[in-house]
Parts: sequence; C-alpha cells; structure tokens
Amino acid sequence: MTLFEELNRVATRIAPNEALPVCPWCGAGHLNVIEETPDPNFGALGVSSLTLRCDASACGRLTKT
Repeated sequence: MTLFEELNRVATRIAPNEALPVCPWCGAGHLNVIEETPDPNFGALGVSSLTLRCDASACGRLTKT
C-alpha cells in the first residue's frame, strides 16, 4: 500500500467523526460550510475563504473566515 492510499484510508475513516464547530453567536447550533471561494489575497497559494451558517433554526447567522 502506498503512502497516498494509506492517508486516503485514514481520512475516510476519520472524516465522519469530525465535530462541526459550535456557533459563537448562539452557542447551540453548529456551523456548516455553505460556500468556499479562493481568498482574494492568498488564493493563488491555495488559501480559501469560507462562509459558514449556523444550523440552529432560531439563529441562522452567517460567519466568514
């Protein structure tokens, strides 16, 4: 098994167990990625800007990183 295959296998096993970040505004919901775009300044280096939305029905706020 190559190193790439091993890393892929580990990533596939770990991904479903990653916890979503908690919303800093309401503290009840979790943040889901709704948009990912190249960063305006560092996009050429592979850096992305994320837009996140809280999944709590009472909150639903957007956060940009």
